[in-house]
Amino acid sequence: MASLAPRSIATGSLVGTLPWVVGYAITYLLVAPNLRDSALNRIIETLDGAPATHELVGWVFYNAHFVDVVLDIPILGSQTTAYIGGDTGFTPALYLVPVVPLIAAGALVSRQQAATDPATGGLAGLSVVPGYLVLTMIGGLLFEITVGGATGGPDLTAAIILAGVVYPAVCAGLGGVGGPSSKTNGNRLRTRRSGLIASVTRSDSLLSRFDCRRRLSGCRPSFRRQWCRRRHHRTLRRRRVPSLTWRPDG
Repeated sequence: MASLAPRSIATGSLVGTLPWVVGYAITYLLVAPNLRDSALNRIIETLDGAPATHELVGWVFYNAHFVDVVLDIPILGSQTTAYIGGDTGFTPALYLVPVVPLIAAGALVSRQQAATDPATGGLAGLSVVPGYLVLTMIGGLLFEITVGGATGGPDLTAAIILAGVVYPAVCAGLGGVGGPSSKTNGNRLRTRRSGLIASVTRSDSLLSRFDCRRRLSGCRPSFRRQWCRRRHHRTLRRRRVPSLTWRPDG
């Protein structure tokens, strides 16, 4: 049964922090200009004295993991909301923001740990989960906003389960499964090239020796051996192995 060494888990956990940071940075670039001038941000700035653009971007980032934002307002009570989709929300394309970096991280870890089959690659991809989970928990706490008696922030329970565990396990696991495939194709290409080079070299050697025997059939044996040896080496140096283009099977 495939298993991971503690060092591999530590490496995967460190890599797992990268897709979280990249995902948040992409979300910030896409939605921060709109959130900076939004009515909600102006209200928070008026009541609290400082804008909350970074926290609001974090809300949208967690919404991209299908994690709702919980608002607890004294008069209105507790309610959940999301800022992606709908008539006034951001584009649903933001749902891809956490997916793509996680798949890339899983493939990176799979190759870094030299996974040779999909099972080992998928297991290597799962090592991304601890690092992503830790930042998800920290972000869920940092992105909470408190203004007066009202509070708002990502649903921590859903954030831990969906954003911290399910998303990295599925996406990075898929990236790890696909990682060894391309590497195997590259090894197959190198093997075919090496085999064909050896075959062409052997053919050159046989043709050269046959040409020597044909031309020197009437000469003395000692002179014939010496001339053939020189001719053989010159032929191998002049010949070039044709360039090869790998084509997938089937």
